[in-house]
Amino acid sequence: MKANKFIQIIFILSSILLMGCTKTVTQEEYDNMIYEKDQQIAELEEKVVQLQDHIVSLESKIEEVNNQFERLKYENWRDVVPEAESSLDDLNNEINNGEDYSSY
Repeated sequence: MKANKFIQIIFILSSILLMGCTKTVTQEEYDNMIYEKDQQIAELEEKVVQLQDHIVSLESKIEEVNNQFERLKYENWRDVVPEAESSLDDLNNEINNGEDYSSY
């Protein structure tokens, strides 16, 4: 019985303490919070679009490099190598552009 009373007293004191800790938020504060969150969401959505574009570009450049090296099967390497090097340079440039996204 004493333990039960003790638990009830702790519960009542905790409830009183918690009620004193609540803060009322005004409509203006709430609207500002919503606006800030909407801004953050818009910024993150833009970053997602940029990353998607970067991924598409990387895939395209990788495909081009693969195509150039496939040409080695049926074309003279002297004709293929300069274009393959150019494709590799394009891919490396796109990879370096991706460093801007590493902070995401």
